[in-house]
Amino acid sequence: YGKLPPVPCFSGQLSQVFMNIFTNTIDSLLSQLQVNGPQNSQANSQLSTQESHSPDNKPLKITVTTCVCAGQPRTGQHEPLSTSEEARWISIIISDNGPGIHPETKAQILESFSTKNRYRKETGLAMSYQIVTAKHGGKFWMRSFHASEAASPEMVQTTGTEFEILLPLTLA
Repeated sequence: YGKLPPVPCFSGQLSQVFMNIFTNTIDSLLSQLQVNGPQNSQANSQLSTQESHSPDNKPLKITVTTCVCAGQPRTGQHEPLSTSEEARWISIIISDNGPGIHPETKAQILESFSTKNRYRKETGLAMSYQIVTAKHGGKFWMRSFHASEAASPEMVQTTGTEFEILLPLTLA
């Protein structure tokens, strides 16, 4: 995933965060195959070893990207990471090209991240949000575009979900 400096963290807790994200992502891709009919029964049972395709014949995939970033978050984020220009962060992005999260479900997930609702709806993603933000002082963003949100048929090609985890690095 690239060369990264050591990150001060609770590795067991972050492993749980990654497992929650990968489980949700794989479930989403598998459900897309099942809902749209099995094109290849071997692909349904062995997603990890066979190249599986969506109904529009694009290969289903999960992408993991890591990098070190400083100061401000990537373009399109809503808040600065730090007022210090010297702040450095590890960015871990896990994305898929699946169907995206339906807007109603996305709203429920984002609502579960709030302090007020977190204890009523303790989901794996809400717990992951808490581990990253409260226990590690990081940031946790979810971006998703569902086909139902597309204004044109061309926009349907850009469906998918992305989770970004930003973890602070201590300054040397």
